[in-house]
Amino acid sequence: MRGLIQEGFFNAGKRYDLESDHSCLSRPNVMSSRPKALIIGCGRIGAGMSGKESGPISHAAILAESKVFDLSLYDKSPIVAQKASSVFNAPILNEVSQDVLSQFSLVVVSTDTPSHSEYLQQLVGAGVSIILCEKPLCENCSDLDEISMAYAEGKSRILVNYTRRFQPAYIQLQSKVRRFLEDQSLRACTIRYQRGFLNNASHAIDLLQFLLGWKIASAAPVVTHSAADEFAEDPTISCCFDWDDAFISIVGLPYVQFSLFEVDLFFDRDAVRIRDRGELVELHSSAEPEDYYAPLKVMSVEDRSVNDSFQNLYKYVESMVNDVAVSDNFDEVLSMTRWLLKVLNSTRI
Repeated sequence: MRGLIQEGFFNAGKRYDLESDHSCLSRPNVMSSRPKALIIGCGRIGAGMSGKESGPISHAAILAESKVFDLSLYDKSPIVAQKASSVFNAPILNEVSQDVLSQFSLVVVSTDTPSHSEYLQQLVGAGVSIILCEKPLCENCSDLDEISMAYAEGKSRILVNYTRRFQPAYIQLQSKVRRFLEDQSLRACTIRYQRGFLNNASHAIDLLQFLLGWKIASAAPVVTHSAADEFAEDPTISCCFDWDDAFISIVGLPYVQFSLFEVDLFFDRDAVRIRDRGELVELHSSAEPEDYYAPLKVMSVEDRSVNDSFQNLYKYVESMVNDVAVSDNFDEVLSMTRWLLKVLNSTRI
C-alpha cells in the first residue's frame, strides 16, 4: 500500500465521503493546468458507451466529462481507438513510449489481462503518479513477481479496480460488519459465482478482505471441483477452507448461462446477504441471545449498491490526485492474487 489512508478510506481524521463529496467532480479548473489522463485499451470497459438508464459504464464515459482531467486514448487497434475518439471527442496517441507516458498524471490500463504486466512496468518506469488497472492483476506468478518488483522500486500508486470497495453502500457495510465482530464471531461464509476463479471469485475475496479486515494469504483451501468452462487458463473452481476460525465455502457454477454473484456472511446472531451481483445488500438479525435458535428477520435492505460504480471509483481516484497520502490497494491485491494463483496452480498438478 502506497499512501497513508487505512481501511474505510480515513486520512488524518478525515473520511472521504463518497456519498456526498462531489467537489472533486465539479470544481472549476483552468484547462491548461488540468492533469492529463490516458486510457490504454478502448474496449468495452475502457471506452464502452453510456446507457441512458444505467449511467456511465466505462472509464472513458467518466473521464470525457471530467472537469479534473484532460483525456487521451490509446489502443493497439487504430480502428478501435478511432471509434472511441469519435464518441468521446478525445485525442489519440500513436505510441506509448516512456517519454510520452511520463506526461500523464493518471493512466488507466483496461487491456487484456496478459498485457497488464508489461504496461504496468512501463508506466511505473515512466514515473506515472497514479495507475488504475482493471482486474485481475495478472495470470501467472512470473508476471506477478515482475509487477511487484517494479512497484517496490518505483513511486507510482497502483489502484486495482475491485469496484465494490469504492461504493458508499459497501463502505457503510464495512462499518456494520466491524461492529458485528466486536461482540460476535463470523461462523461461516458462502460465495457463489461463475466465469473463472481469478476473474470473478477474486471479487468476493477482495470484498471479504475489505469488509472483515482479514488477509487471505494464510488460508489453505481444499479444491472440490474445477471446470475450464469460460476461460481455458482460469477454471471455475469450488473449494472450502477455514479462515480465522470461520468456515468458508466457495461454490463455482460451471457452464451456467446467467450472471450470478452472491455472498452470505453468518455471525452468531446476525447475517449479511449480498445478492443480484452485489446490487442488493440485506442485513438479517435474530432475537436476543437468550432466545434459542430464533429465526433471522430482515432488518434492512440496500438496493442499487453498485449502481454508480464508475462515478464512485473516480471520486476516490480524484482524492488521490488531491492528496498524495491517499493510499492505493496494490499490496493487498498483490497478496490476494498470489493466493488465487496458488489455488489455480494446484488444479493443474
